Amino acid sequence: MWLERSGTCPLTLKIDEPPFARHIGFDAEDERRARQHAVQIEVASLLVSQAHRWKSIDFQFTLTFPHVLAKLSPGSLSILESVKLEGPRNRSGLYNEKSFVSRDNFWAVINACPSLRKGQWEAEYCWHQYRHHRLQDVRWGQLTSVDVAMPAILLFEILPFCTTLTELCYTEPQGSWAKDLSPCFPRLENPITLPHLRKISLTPTMSTDVIFEYITAPSLASVFFDQSRTVETCNPSPSTFNAFLTRSNCRLQQYSYKYLPQDERGQDTLLEILDLPSMAFAVDLAIHGSRETMPRLIPFLARTSETLQRLPNIKKITIRGIYIPQVALSKMVLSRRSSQDHNLALLEELSLSHQTFNALDLDGLDIGE
Repeated sequence: MWLERSGTCPLTLKIDEPPFARHIGFDAEDERRARQHAVQIEVASLLVSQAHRWKSIDFQFTLTFPHVLAKLSPGSLSILESVKLEGPRNRSGLYNEKSFVSRDNFWAVINACPSLRKGQWEAEYCWHQYRHHRLQDVRWGQLTSVDVAMPAILLFEILPFCTTLTELCYTEPQGSWAKDLSPCFPRLENPITLPHLRKISLTPTMSTDVIFEYITAPSLASVFFDQSRTVETCNPSPSTFNAFLTRSNCRLQQYSYKYLPQDERGQDTLLEILDLPSMAFAVDLAIHGSRETMPRLIPFLARTSETLQRLPNIKKITIRGIYIPQVALSKMVLSRRSSQDHNLALLEELSLSHQTFNALDLDGLDIGE
């Protein structure tokens, strides 16, 4: 009925199958499995009949991959712009090989879409394409947003083709095949220039600095760095990051950092990065950590006569998962809420998790949790 009401309008579709299917077993005779499978076939068949109207799809299958999707013909997804696709896995968390052919055929139809601008590719699919020399089947040159999980050496095989990229989300996978390739870093004479890249999100495990060593992004405005999966010996190098920002000659507006809780050096690294002169243009700072792990952060952010040029343009601070003493927080906020120097920005928004504000003088400050 809702398909009829939508007329000829473009469709944004999301299918998220319940997670219990992952624990049932693909060969088990289970009543719930049978019911879900029947519903899946019916829904998928109905949606396929309107494939020409698909604009954005987010399909997450946990039971089986609908074979009807693999029967779509090239050109049938005429207006598709965005895709996220996750296939079923077995009880060990690995790709279900039984459905891989159907999934591969469906991806082939997607990759042929001239309208595709945004996509998310899983690590296993990237590995499959790499093994079969088909990474270049994707029209990387027309994409503006890419979310991939692959070893860094494979990432640098596709980046030279991403000439229109504005957003990159990169996750370094942790599988056994990824470990074999991760130590293999690219050998490039010059960094790859991504002229339109504005946002980059990185979740590394080993090759923390390789991204910043081998790319230049003159339009970059936002960086999200997730260090929570990185081994302790591979914290990012502040000097490498600073060289990247300097080489790119960009004005970074937003910086987000999620660090490894048990690694004290993660705090040292963060404070070094925040103290870089190349961070002077940042207006939005977000820090994600764990309780009682960053005692020096708030005093570091406080503005004093000796630190006026430390993050001089910050207007918004978000802190998650970190316990903050009231006195230190109050001093930091007040120091950034008043200034006689008109070249220094005043703090306008503060967002904290599990924090009380009774002891703070926060008049005129936008506070959120």
